[in-house]
Amino acid sequence: MHETSIVNSIMKTLEMEFEEEKLNKMSAIYLKVGKLSNIEPRLLHNAFTAKHYCGTRFHKVKLHIESTEIKIKCEKCNHITQIEN
Repeated sequence: MHETSIVNSIMKTLEMEFEEEKLNKMSAIYLKVGKLSNIEPRLLHNAFTAKHYCGTRFHKVKLHIESTEIKIKCEKCNHITQIEN
């Protein structure tokens, strides 16, 4: 399950980008996940929840995942179509 390594990467990135004080105040993480990313939001959320039980500093942080759709635009007529599969 590569979602676990993605969660680890998110946590490492946050630790590199934010100061200790801001990390301690963090209450939520918001992610957008596209269909082409090959990430299953449910599995990503499960991997994040499993990390809570490991006693990380992010145990009080909520994870919010937004799935984004795939849309294509015709260059000739500018029609936008949403791709389902």
